[in-house]
Amino acid sequence: MDKTELWECPDCGNRFTTAKVWHSCGKYGFERHFDRKEPIVVELFEAFREMVERCGEVVCYPQKTRIVFQSRIRFAHCQTRKSHLAVGLILPDEFPDFEQLTKIEKYGEQSFGHYFKMASIDDFDQRFGELVEKAFSTGS
Repeated sequence: MDKTELWECPDCGNRFTTAKVWHSCGKYGFERHFDRKEPIVVELFEAFREMVERCGEVVCYPQKTRIVFQSRIRFAHCQTRKSHLAVGLILPDEFPDFEQLTKIEKYGEQSFGHYFKMASIDDFDQRFGELVEKAFSTGS
C-alpha cells in the first residue's frame, strides 16, 4: 500500500490512511441519527451535507454516534441533537470568531478541532462555507 492509497476495512468498508488500524467496526444507517429529532435537524444536516459535497469528492457515512465526511481523512462530522446539529471541522489554524463556535481543541502540531452548534439554516452562510472548504483542503 503506497502513501496515497487508503486501506479499506473488509468488514465495514471504512477507509483509513493506515492499514489494519483499530476502529469500532460497524455498519449503521442514517435513520437512527434522526429518530426523535425535530424536523429542523434534517434540514440542517442537508444544508451541511450540500455545503461539504460542493467542496469536491467526499464520502459520507454514518457511524454509531456521528455522521462523518471523508476525503483522505475524516475532516468533518456532525452529531444530531434534539433541535440542532453539532458540527466538527478539522482545520489547520484556530478560527475563533464564530458565534456558533462552542470549543476548539488542538490535535498534534498542525490541526485544530472546531466544534459548532448549528441551530438555523442561516448558520450555514458563506463565511462558514469558507471554513468547510479549508477543512476539506486539510482533509485532502
